[in-house]
Amino acid sequence: MNRAIAIFMTLAFAAGSSAYAAQTTTAPVKKPAAQATHMMTGNVVSFDSATNMLTLSTSKGEETFKLGPKVAIHEGNKRVAASDLGKYSGHQVTVHYVESGGQKMAESVMVSPRTSETKPAGTSETEKPAPKKY
Repeated sequence: MNRAIAIFMTLAFAAGSSAYAAQTTTAPVKKPAAQATHMMTGNVVSFDSATNMLTLSTSKGEETFKLGPKVAIHEGNKRVAASDLGKYSGHQVTVHYVESGGQKMAESVMVSPRTSETKPAGTSETEKPAPKKY
């Protein structure tokens, strides 16, 4: 009798294990491929706040980017509103974007400060005295 119970328990355990394994071995769900992020640098030509379109002059010619509602725009550490991009005409910017349906969608825009013609750091207008000879 004990032997019959042991065989029954072994068969019940094996059947339960195979039923559990059948439930957990489903085909893995494939995630959609992430869109590749690209980068482009150029000078701001214009910004149309009605359509949120930023136009840059690049080495490849003029490029246009659509700015979405979550785009991050910065000048250094300062956050810039999209509506202020028109003020940066002529400034160099770097745009990180993805292409979707043939349109470039900007994810972030980094505005470089306009540099003026200044002397390199470490130079001054005053003359330094000649070193003493010993």
